[in-house]
Amino acid sequence: MHNDTGGGNALNVQRTVKDLIAAGAAGCFLEDQACPKKCGHMHGKQIIPAEEHAAKIASARDAIGDSDFVLVARTDARATSAKTGLSDAIARANLYMEARADASFVEAPRNDNELKQIGCQTKGYRVCNMLEGGVTPLYTPEELKAMGFHLIVHPLTALYASARALVDVLKTLKESGTTIDHLEKMGTFEEFNQLVNLESWLEIEGRYSNFKKAVEKKY
Repeated sequence: MHNDTGGGNALNVQRTVKDLIAAGAAGCFLEDQACPKKCGHMHGKQIIPAEEHAAKIASARDAIGDSDFVLVARTDARATSAKTGLSDAIARANLYMEARADASFVEAPRNDNELKQIGCQTKGYRVCNMLEGGVTPLYTPEELKAMGFHLIVHPLTALYASARALVDVLKTLKESGTTIDHLEKMGTFEEFNQLVNLESWLEIEGRYSNFKKAVEKKY
């Protein structure tokens, strides 16, 4: 789960992590942007001091304790300087690993040379972000593995695909007034019901409807 900046300082991070564990989350990302944060591939990002975020990572680790929960430390330092941003980001990633993150995530590298540098110079497990239209070139999982990455995330792929589908079908409705000639681009009523597991909810509804009838009959 992407948890942005963790909700505040080191104390806030502890509460946030404990809440996530209680909710059943398997892990989270914590990033070193200043609030209000931005998408990692946007301009104008600001970051907090490295030592401050390292303290938040250490605080999160203490909150995790023996729980089965993965902590990924993200840094957005690459975007802060064309000259020193990458080296700063690599240094921050290693500092956060020393603070006991399980993996590091250097956001928004610009090319394959930068990706290879991150893969060679950062410690431990590495995360890479594949954002369609972002500043990082797209690669296959095999190519990223060869560069030294272990976990690949596609944060907006489903959203972008959904947005395009919505625009297309609404354009069809605007122009034609019907979707009758475009049904192959849509899911069916039955497919959607299966997707949301409608039968299980109908069974639950039936169970409590029968319970209500039994109570009314008893009294």
